[in-house]
Amino acid sequence: MNPGFPDTTPYDTRTKQLIAPAIPVLLHLLPDLGFEQAESLEWVALPNEQPMSLHKRADFVIRNRQTNQLIQLELQSYADSDMLKRCFAYAAPYMFYFNTIPHQYIIHLGNTPANYHPLAFQDDWHSFRIQVVDLKEFPAEPFLQSDIPEAVIFAILCATESRERLVEDILARLRTLVLDNERLGDYFSILDTLGGLRDLSQIIKNKQQHMALQFDKTKTFLFQDGLAVGVTKGKAEGKAEGRNEQLIEIVKEMHADGDTLTKIARICHLTEEQVRTILGLLKS
Repeated sequence: MNPGFPDTTPYDTRTKQLIAPAIPVLLHLLPDLGFEQAESLEWVALPNEQPMSLHKRADFVIRNRQTNQLIQLELQSYADSDMLKRCFAYAAPYMFYFNTIPHQYIIHLGNTPANYHPLAFQDDWHSFRIQVVDLKEFPAEPFLQSDIPEAVIFAILCATESRERLVEDILARLRTLVLDNERLGDYFSILDTLGGLRDLSQIIKNKQQHMALQFDKTKTFLFQDGLAVGVTKGKAEGKAEGRNEQLIEIVKEMHADGDTLTKIARICHLTEEQVRTILGLLKS
């Protein structure tokens, strides 16, 4: 974490978990891509550990199978002055493996100004640039109209004339799309976490109460599916599928970022003992 900036790990971790299903909507927002291209061409997600960047993984990279074009999305909650250098380091392995440099976009999630500088480097031999997409400048409607719950949640970070109406619309839309109450409860939990980037947590809580949308977090899938009753070694080694695997990855990443057991437990809706169990099994 950079000195002088708030701890954004909970938001970064959860948005990374959400980004894949929301890609179809996010592609429409990217400059120089265009709706028709985003809609018609086939995109496939690349494992973010292949190829490895110099020091850490790129957040998300997708590849167009028809054109070999690569799109890299970096999620940022604050403007990092080193983003151009970081993206240049990310780009080199993709040039080696795929013979092309990704089009690199910074998806700015935070409420602070998206003043990333510099955005380009150029001399007599080389030219390199990145682009910034500031979510708070984009209307929430494309996300709200999506049939993808993960994309609907992204609307909380977008522009709106009424913050209270936006929260109501998101809650109502999620309730329409997600019929499983346990699953719905977890989406609400993630919405509450991201709402902290817009100081909307209290509004979200009030609207949930007003709409009688209260859930026991211990019954949501982040707390269930084996994690509340113990995680087997097989699951910790990566044999688990779907939701358990995602949660284990979040615990691992937050621990690697230096987060305390208390914080990891709070964000992941686990007990500290369950976090210790997961971390212990990952080391075994």
